[in-house]
Parts: sequence; C-alpha cells; structure tokens
Amino acid sequence: MNTFVCMARDLSIHHNSIELCYKFFDEDESKQFIAGEFTKAITILPPNVHHSIESCFMKIQQNKMSSFKNDNIAALKQSIQDNPVKLWEFLSQELGECNMGDPPRKISEKLRELLQDSVIAISSEYNTVNNNTVTASCINVIKTALEFFYIVPSADKFREINLMQEVCPGQRLNYAHDFVHFDTGQLSQVVYLHNSKFKAKPAPSCITDWALTEVAGPIAAFLQLVPDLQIWLSDSDDPIGILSDLKQITKPDLTKNSQPLIGNTTSTQQFNQKWAMVVNKNDAFLVDRENIKIYKSPESVKFHHRIFTLLVLYLRKNNQLHGICTLAINALKINY
Repeated sequence: MNTFVCMARDLSIHHNSIELCYKFFDEDESKQFIAGEFTKAITILPPNVHHSIESCFMKIQQNKMSSFKNDNIAALKQSIQDNPVKLWEFLSQELGECNMGDPPRKISEKLRELLQDSVIAISSEYNTVNNNTVTASCINVIKTALEFFYIVPSADKFREINLMQEVCPGQRLNYAHDFVHFDTGQLSQVVYLHNSKFKAKPAPSCITDWALTEVAGPIAAFLQLVPDLQIWLSDSDDPIGILSDLKQITKPDLTKNSQPLIGNTTSTQQFNQKWAMVVNKNDAFLVDRENIKIYKSPESVKFHHRIFTLLVLYLRKNNQLHGICTLAINALKINY
C-alpha cells in the first residue's frame, strides 16, 4: 500500500508541475538586449512621480524608441564592446558602487561576458517574479558564483541528496513501519536494507565533476551558498504545502508531546517556509508551498545542467539575484 501511494504521489507531482522555459542568447542578441537596457537607463524616471507625468513620459519614450535608428543601436553596441568599463559602470548603478568596488585594470573576456550576463539577469524583463523563463545568462551568473565558492562542505549534503535518489517509492515508509524501534531517520539504513552492495559515490570537488543526469551536485553546492532552501522528501507528510506543515518529520517522534529538558535545547536551521525543493528517485522539483505550485526543469538545457533553471527561479522569486550577481562578479575579478 505504501509503495502504491508513494508512486501515485510522485506521478501526481510530475504531471501537475509547471515546466520552465529556457532561452539562449547568441552574441548579437545579447548585445542587442544590453543596448536596449542602456537606452532605458538613460531615460528612467525617479521614484514617486505623479501618474499623469509618468504616463506622458512613457508615451514620449515609446515614440523615441520607435524612431531610434538601427545605426544608433549599432554604434552603442560597438561602444560597449570596445569599452567594457561601461558595463561595470552600469552595474555599479544597479547593484551599488560599494558592492561592485573599483573595476580591474584590465577586464578579461570572461569577465566581460559575465558583466553582460549580469545585465540581462537583473533586467526588468528577466528579474521579475511573473517571468518563468530562465536564460543562459542567468544560469552563467549562478554557475560562476558556485565555481569560485567553497563547495567542499557540500559533500555531506551531496551524499544525503544522493541517498534520496537511491530510495524507491514507499521503501522509506515501509522501513519506518517494519522497524519502528530502529529507525533513526537515516536514509542509509533504508538503502542498505534493500541493496547491501550499494556504494556511495564520491563527492564532487568542482563543478566539472557534476553528473548531468543527477541533481545532487548542483543542489548541494547551491545550499552552501543559499542555506535557507529546505529539501523535502517526496514521501513526507506534506511535501508541497497542502497541509501547511512547517516541519518535516523524517523519523518516528516518540517524544513530540513532551517538554524538552532545560539545557538540552539546540538551535535549529531556519528555512524559508514558503519555498522548498522536493527530491525523489527520478527528479527534483521547486515547490511554492504558499501558493501550492510545483516547477520542474526542462528536459534539456543547452550548455548547462538543467537543474540550474530551478535554482535561478528560486533566487528570482526571493529577490536574491542582485546579491548573487555581485558575488559572482567579485569572485571572478579576484581570481582573474
């Protein structure tokens, strides 16, 4: 019965999830988009402007943009290409001069590409909670941040997520019911009970070690950077937030009604209660527990691990892309 119910739940989660869109910009499209962002920034209005003035201004701006000649756009694109410091100055205005610091004496080609990607990632089009399209530029920003972030401590989390994907539907609950007095909540007990020859995979030491078909590597590294995202088991009581549970029970709680002893209480990790990542044997899903929405990654993502689309969406929905852009830029500036 447990196996059947858990399989039905996994199928329901998969079929009721929203698949994210992925968009790849070539070099010319990227420069075209960035030139448009520069043009918008020149004529941006200050906050708290009267609605009538704003409406009038928007009409003027639309007329101006419609008559803006292609030669001017081409000249602006070439100017940005020849002088990448303009990208740095633009991002300093958006992210804050104190966060960006001074530009390096020489901007490498890789740093220039990251600056371009950052402009696209924090743009008003792709940094809004209503947009479920993830661009390659957004992925490159978070990938760069993780590349230079200290990911060695993520080894334990990698093994934990890897064990989650070794457990078949219903196996954990069957173990909890059959061996209730021995269940400590460790997934390794369940895995080795059903597969005594199981061998744990070595933890990755860098991003190039991530297997494209597995989600443990990127998620484990991401959780060291953004630790407030909680991982939920798909066979837990309330993985998608229907019951509004705030705590995930991973083992029989025989003392949940008793009062804790004074001095024996320990601080626990504070998680984002509105969002969670649900992991099962086949895939991982980003869950909006407040609105009960499930998101899944596209089947294929050009040049990148597909799970990055979910990580970008989480940062976007929680207004954390600016901080990740700042971290990625400064990390690359120091290391190159």
